[in-house]
Amino acid sequence: MRGHFGGFKRPRNDSGVMFADGIHFVDLFNYILDATPRSALAIHHDFLGRGMDDVSLLSLEYETAAGRTWATVENDYFYPGKFREVIVVGEKCSAVCDFNAAQYKIKVQENRHVREGNDFKGVEGVVTQIECPPEEPLLAELRAFVNSAQTREKPLADGWAGYEAVRVLDAAMQSAKSGRAVELN
Repeated sequence: MRGHFGGFKRPRNDSGVMFADGIHFVDLFNYILDATPRSALAIHHDFLGRGMDDVSLLSLEYETAAGRTWATVENDYFYPGKFREVIVVGEKCSAVCDFNAAQYKIKVQENRHVREGNDFKGVEGVVTQIECPPEEPLLAELRAFVNSAQTREKPLADGWAGYEAVRVLDAAMQSAKSGRAVELN
């Protein structure tokens, strides 16, 4: 039955795929950019009628020392397979990190856009593959936590990092409801 689960009506909580999967990418972008976004613009859909998003698109605008940077997070429960990719596009190269790949998780492509008069031309360059030892992400996270507890070193992801990631997703939820970007600062 639509809107029901196990015979009981599910309360509408609006926290589906974005909080389940997207929060990890928001946390990663905050870490990589060493900043929190200025604004969040989100679109969420509840195609299955469960009272929570099962498809979401989130656009984040960061202001960093290098200038304005955008990050996007796409999540859904419908693509066949499991995809965990991060793509970073820069001026001189791009990197793709496929967390599901058994080897060569990171590929750096020296592709760029070159201005030719009023147009831009895509120039393909060398592709470099970076080997990373296989490691279960949750086990690595647990090891890092235990190490921080034993050595008293500042953890890579502390309580403030979690707070900021949840704050960004709260702004995303507000954006999805209002249909407008939500400022975070």
